[in-house]
Amino acid sequence: MKIATIIKLNNYLIYLACLTSIVILAGCNFKSKKLQQELNTIDSNPECLKKINLSLLEKSIEKCNKLILKDTKNPELLSHRSLLYILAGKNKDACRDVSIAFELINKKNVNTNPMVLHELKVRQTYCKEFFKIEERE
Repeated sequence: MKIATIIKLNNYLIYLACLTSIVILAGCNFKSKKLQQELNTIDSNPECLKKINLSLLEKSIEKCNKLILKDTKNPELLSHRSLLYILAGKNKDACRDVSIAFELINKKNVNTNPMVLHELKVRQTYCKEFFKIEERE
């Protein structure tokens, strides 16, 4: 795959992350006023992620971890956490969550929120490209 395509894919994911960050964090029931204020300042510019405080992101991941321990068969929570992992640069963890979420969806054979399914498919594509690039390095 061409570098330009990878960059476009990465920019798309960053843009998607910027637009969905508040929704994702709400899905994990994270109620940090400081983080919400930071996220409210985010615009659609891919550089927007420079404004996110990584320590608050880690707290969001910890909150998702606790919720996932309580509800281990919820692919939506795994989807949310996978985005947080990507934002934190933990791509392997994100890709693991995406795989587990798809396994749960396939095993449960139930209707999944179409937006969550779409987000997982986008992240699955990202993961495939991430591992291809990692193999080459």
